[in-house]
Amino acid sequence: MRPRRSPVLRVLEFALEQEAKACEFYAALARQVKDRPLKNKLESLSEFERGHERAVAGLYKDAGGAEPPIPAVKKRATDRALRKKASVSDVLGLAIEAERLAQAFYVRAARKCQTEAQRAVLERLAEEEKQHEELLASERNLLEERSLWFTRDEVPWMLETE
Repeated sequence: MRPRRSPVLRVLEFALEQEAKACEFYAALARQVKDRPLKNKLESLSEFERGHERAVAGLYKDAGGAEPPIPAVKKRATDRALRKKASVSDVLGLAIEAERLAQAFYVRAARKCQTEAQRAVLERLAEEEKQHEELLASERNLLEERSLWFTRDEVPWMLETE
């Protein structure tokens, strides 16, 4: 029988699993997207999530775990799940919600930390998840809005009237 792990280690194991899934999710999306700027953003998000996984693994070791368990995420299963008919906007909406949930998870986990150093790492991860949410929301808005943004000064035929 496996020894009982502390609540902190169980939380960190869950976080490791979720970060691995997020990493593979963004990588799978990037493999399917043709738009180069969006593909680059998704690949970057995948790498950010891999960095989160490394940070959580470090916390796991610091909290008394030997080597953290390596989450098994099946690439083919992720690709198959994404093959359902969904617009890029729909998928971005799911990713935004996932980032929002991840942020809330890290905020709650930070409150339960044993040390200030652990708390600081989890608070940083929460902030990064918030930034990911904002990046994805901006990307979705660009896809849906399709408006051009400019200032009055950038329009050459606008005449100043005084």
